[in-house]
Amino acid sequence: MVGFKHMARSEVGDSLESSSVAIVCDVRLYREGLTEVLKEDGRLQVEGVAEDVEGMRKILKACRPDAVLIDVGFPDALETTRLVGELYPEARVLALGLSETATKVLEVAGWGVAGYVTRSASVHELVKAVQSAVNNELQCTRRVASALLRQVGRLSAGGGGAVLTRRELEVVDLLDRGLTNKEIASDLSISLSTVKNHVHNILEKLHVHTRGEAAARVRRAPGRRGSQPRT
Repeated sequence: MVGFKHMARSEVGDSLESSSVAIVCDVRLYREGLTEVLKEDGRLQVEGVAEDVEGMRKILKACRPDAVLIDVGFPDALETTRLVGELYPEARVLALGLSETATKVLEVAGWGVAGYVTRSASVHELVKAVQSAVNNELQCTRRVASALLRQVGRLSAGGGGAVLTRRELEVVDLLDRGLTNKEIASDLSISLSTVKNHVHNILEKLHVHTRGEAAARVRRAPGRRGSQPRT
């Protein structure tokens, strides 16, 4: 989670243009605490707070935040990210509470987020991340930047070949075993709508039309040896 350490406004100056944000988190204490801290800090305007996907849908219909902060521990974080992209693509989505490893950053990058905030980040760092995302910039470590560049290089070297996230590979494995969306949702302990989003993304990334084609393509991929480990 984002650390709720209060930072004096003078530490970053008063010149930052205020941006508006919406917050999505199913943990009440977390979302209410973050809302209060941001209101006290004053550099970001909180336009709305939601506890689920439908709540986020209502916020986007009522207002147009510059950025949407989504807790990565939220079960439907990916679905909510897709929803924001569909309803209001101008908003920048940031993943909250991320473990800053190359694997996790690459995974959320695959969702289409514009930035992220680590579990140990301060309010000062959260504000900087939001302002950077709104300005089409990314705040990240050199190690993460290197990993992102390597990922782009692998895609380019593969002629645009798709790189599936670990969760998508898990879904493909279950598709290969003939499981239905409902059965996959139960097996992975995720919502049915999230499974549908994963399947849709897999088909798009692999440029195929059926679940069977997707499973076969991944099965034939070089270096593919059975199921991927669970996260």
